[in-house]
Amino acid sequence: RAPSAAIREGLARKLVGRWGLQGSKSQEYRIERRADGSPWFDGPNPAGGRLVGRLVPLDESGLQADLSSSSGADFGTMRFLLVENLDGSLGLISSCRRVGKSEWGKDNQALKVSEGRSGAEAASDVEEYMRPAMQTGYQDQLVDPELWQCSVCTLINQHNVPCCSAC
Repeated sequence: RAPSAAIREGLARKLVGRWGLQGSKSQEYRIERRADGSPWFDGPNPAGGRLVGRLVPLDESGLQADLSSSSGADFGTMRFLLVENLDGSLGLISSCRRVGKSEWGKDNQALKVSEGRSGAEAASDVEEYMRPAMQTGYQDQLVDPELWQCSVCTLINQHNVPCCSAC
């Protein structure tokens, strides 16, 4: 069932702003409104450049965007789930599915960044007691928290990369 217009508007309003990936020193993305009022994702591409995509509501707290690179190439789909953290702040859990793949990547936690603060500062506020939710099928087997292993191709990736660099 599609969410009502009021739910879509309320969700979009909460999402607009800068979001910092948990544990990341500098990885941030933005959700902004375009002239037509629609929410858009704008974030870093693991291969360099930017990824952009229009956010479409899935339900009362979830959205999805088909992403393309700065050059216009299809990158994949990213989904977002808005959550309330233990301290009452808002968080976004996101995961990515690259073009041509059937499996979703690992879940990443992002926190809304206040003006004048970096994503790393916002993430450090809750990093001690909150870990991003794991997706079914993903096994975090590495000792180094700065790395994660893709469950599809087994490539080792940096923690701040939302999708596997090879997949």
